[in-house]
Amino acid sequence: MQWETAKFSGKPRPVFKSFHFRVSGVDPVTFVQTAEYFTRLKAGGTNYFPTANLGGRIIRDRLWFFSSYTPQIFESIVDTQYFTNAPAPHALTAGERYHRTRTYEYAFGRIDANPIDKLRLTGTYLWNPVIDHGKSSA
Repeated sequence: MQWETAKFSGKPRPVFKSFHFRVSGVDPVTFVQTAEYFTRLKAGGTNYFPTANLGGRIIRDRLWFFSSYTPQIFESIVDTQYFTNAPAPHALTAGERYHRTRTYEYAFGRIDANPIDKLRLTGTYLWNPVIDHGKSSA
């Protein structure tokens, strides 16, 4: 079921919520079912993608290095709303804001060596932990 024309839109679509009547003693034929529409709040935040690379020779024609540090930082802000459980219309009872910063650390180092003309050596190291600060709503 769609309420808007098909187009690219950043607005959240409303959520259709209906309830089924199952109470003894009331005629389900004369009961009027109501529908309620909720518009979800959009999560916010900012993402950062800095990078730094450095490479070059250590010993001419014999030893080279390359290093890279590229963290990905995702800052998210989520607003959550809590409603009453009574039939329509639901009333907003509380709200909570969640902040979280998740950082994916990526550090890479490489050394290339050519000790003799017919031998090449390479050594690499990769470091990539995930660091979370704050709490998420789900």
